[in-house]
Amino acid sequence: MSLASDNMKILLTGVGKEWHVNILYKHVKDIKGLHVDFKQLGSILADRSILLEYDVLWSLGFFSDAPLIYALAKSYNPELKIVNEWVGTDIIMYNNAISMYPYLKNVLLKHVDAHVTTYDILQDELLQLGIQSHIVEAIPEKMYNIMPLPKGLDYATYIPPHRKDFYMYPVIVKLAEEYPDVNFHIFSLQDWKDYKPEFPNIHIHNKVTGKEKDKWVADTRAFISLVKHGGVGVMVQEWKHAGRYVIANRKLKYCHSVMTIDDIRKAIEDINSKTEPDREGSKYYHERYNPNIVRKHFKHVIEEVMSNGEGTESL
Repeated sequence: MSLASDNMKILLTGVGKEWHVNILYKHVKDIKGLHVDFKQLGSILADRSILLEYDVLWSLGFFSDAPLIYALAKSYNPELKIVNEWVGTDIIMYNNAISMYPYLKNVLLKHVDAHVTTYDILQDELLQLGIQSHIVEAIPEKMYNIMPLPKGLDYATYIPPHRKDFYMYPVIVKLAEEYPDVNFHIFSLQDWKDYKPEFPNIHIHNKVTGKEKDKWVADTRAFISLVKHGGVGVMVQEWKHAGRYVIANRKLKYCHSVMTIDDIRKAIEDINSKTEPDREGSKYYHERYNPNIVRKHFKHVIEEVMSNGEGTESL
């Protein structure tokens, strides 16, 4: 089936990363030659006849039932192409799952026509598991323009309350103790409720979105991204778009890459001395992570899948 002559119908869904699916949908829904819809997985399972209306099912986030759901989808619509998008911790979940249930790997690979991930770091991890993938970047819903660097020593980070260990909250506590003049602002989509931070320079902000988020991007000079596993990350991009500095415990372009607490200390001392925003970093992230790039790569995957059913070759 040709993209040039047909309006291909793609159905987006996902488990556990619905905000990610929504942002992807907003960026790709108006691609010429494609008809893209988004539906929650529950509504698809409740009425599986929906699958007969689409050429491609694009699902974000691997989960233990995914291979069986894909098999079910193919049984309803044998012509349906399936794209599985890996977004980060699902790679760890997959590795753990196949170690306990090896058959899941065969079921998954049998029914998936293309694998996609969001960053080259994750693409390399998938390759080590024997899975070739495309890259379709996860980008923010909003692209910030470069802003003047604030004079205050305010740093932002993202830590949900139920994943303090994964996002290395104890490191933030240690830094707050060592740098009493630096304010560490923790953002979360979930509510920390009545949690009392260990030090007065740790500030918790629950469910920060919209104009309030815009304010904090403007008012902080850096973003700290410490995770036990991950790629570039949407919030890293937001702060880089705005010309902010980023401390990350992985190798990211135009960021302070850190592996030890001493590395973090050196990065903070350097960033505290800055008086101007990171213009080169902002330029790079605007050019590398933007809606046009996402649309281009998304459409490429659909073309590959529909032309030969083998959309797993790396870009």
